[in-house]
Amino acid sequence: MRYEELLDHACRAARAILASPVRPECARARHVYREALALTAAHSPPRQALPGTRTAAHDALDALVVAWPDLAEGAPFEEWRRVPADWPMSVYAEYAAEVVIASGRTRGRVLDAGPDDLDSGPGPEMFDTIVATNTVHRAADKEMALRRLRDMLTDGGRLVLAEGTSPTAGATPWALDLLFAAVDGWWDRGGLRGRWEWLRLLRDAGFREPGYAALHAGHHDLGGVVWATK
Repeated sequence: MRYEELLDHACRAARAILASPVRPECARARHVYREALALTAAHSPPRQALPGTRTAAHDALDALVVAWPDLAEGAPFEEWRRVPADWPMSVYAEYAAEVVIASGRTRGRVLDAGPDDLDSGPGPEMFDTIVATNTVHRAADKEMALRRLRDMLTDGGRLVLAEGTSPTAGATPWALDLLFAAVDGWWDRGGLRGRWEWLRLLRDAGFREPGYAALHAGHHDLGGVVWATK
């Protein structure tokens, strides 16, 4: 129910953008507009808003609508920055931690990989487990980023990726595709990838023993965790 309410809120924001007389003039804004079209084509919110807890994602979606005239002309959008630390984005990190604990991989050296690790390549330190949460999809070359992370693992070490997926049900986009379409490093890097594509990319990058744990919200598949071993 909570995710469905956020999806409804995102759809209302998309309708507000499409109803605006302002039209996109830059590539980033055109991508936001396309995401708005895709969301409204696939999902219709109920006439009466469902009750829900206000989150940073709700605030950011409302700010996106307000900022649309400036964003359409190329202005940056910064109101998304509180979103990764709040629900639903925080769920991915929590789920990754649960998977690592359940697998008994808490011993040894563990790295919480950020975007800088995708570009810098291996350093002098080696890790037994690397966790990357909603990070690798931001790399321009996903397979190369995975190969760099593999080089940072000890033999037998495991890479754990927590990633969303889109669409989540039928043709329905992930609820925050609209929001992150306004963020450089997201819209211009292809956005979220499907679970089976991640498993293929891990194999292509030289990993073995791939697996996954799905994250669901009702009938929506929100992605979850995929992993593989060096």
